[in-house]
Amino acid sequence: MPYFALAVSVIACALSAWTAVRAGRWRESDSAKELMRRVGESERLIGLHAQRLLQIEEDIQALPTKADFARLEGEIHLTCKIADRTERAVARLEGFLMERKP
Repeated sequence: MPYFALAVSVIACALSAWTAVRAGRWRESDSAKELMRRVGESERLIGLHAQRLLQIEEDIQALPTKADFARLEGEIHLTCKIADRTERAVARLEGFLMERKP
């Protein structure tokens, strides 16, 4: 029985060595080079997409927030009130001047 375990261990070591040698040879094959080229191209495209996403995030941060819109809405409301008062004052002055015709 100990010889059987020894034989299995030797076979396992031989298979490991054979796999390592094949893996080393595969790196030099055309299919490996093609795979490395495709991976490099994918990395380049991912880098370009990352740059585009960063630019989009910067653009989004520059957009107005809800608070900005609320402030603007308040300013518009105030401006409308002032315009209404001005319109009423002009109407009063206009009426006064129209009544004063000689």
